[in-house]
Amino acid sequence: MIDQNVYKQLREKAEKAIEYVRDELMTIRTGKASPSFVESLLVLTYGGTTKLKVQELATVSVAGPNALTINPFDASTVQDIEKAILASPLGLTPRVENKNIHITIPALSEDQRRQYQKVVAVKVEEGKVRIRGSRDETRRHIKQLFEDKAVTEDEKFTGEKQIDKIALEYTNRLEEIKEKKDRELMEV
Repeated sequence: MIDQNVYKQLREKAEKAIEYVRDELMTIRTGKASPSFVESLLVLTYGGTTKLKVQELATVSVAGPNALTINPFDASTVQDIEKAILASPLGLTPRVENKNIHITIPALSEDQRRQYQKVVAVKVEEGKVRIRGSRDETRRHIKQLFEDKAVTEDEKFTGEKQIDKIALEYTNRLEEIKEKKDRELMEV
């Protein structure tokens, strides 16, 4: 008999792959303002001695459909946050006003939308590769159980079918995530 924990572990690994993809896709801008664009940017601050994420240094809020406001906890980090945003590949131009940083998110061109769709496809494929790796690892475990005569051939066959079913379920979820992000990207 195959221990149910085998399937549970596969689901947990596949869930982590889905979370990884979701986190990666949050950083891809769609033309709408979202705090996730800048929250994970690394900022070299406090005289270059500390690397912290924007979300650890400030609150980021949406200030309209295409604008963000960053309110640093410590006013001495404003310039460091501004530099990190300018140096990032996001192509955003921050504007410092008092102790706050304002960012206007420019509309995406058709070419940019297509490029981002390619990036989305790559990130989703990375998630699928992770799921397939976990599936293959689990299948090897079941095969080893069979070779050690801990399970019968029927149990091995049934276990492999169950593993494939779980992997397909999570792969389909990744496809749904990809389609949703593609629709967001193409919205004008």
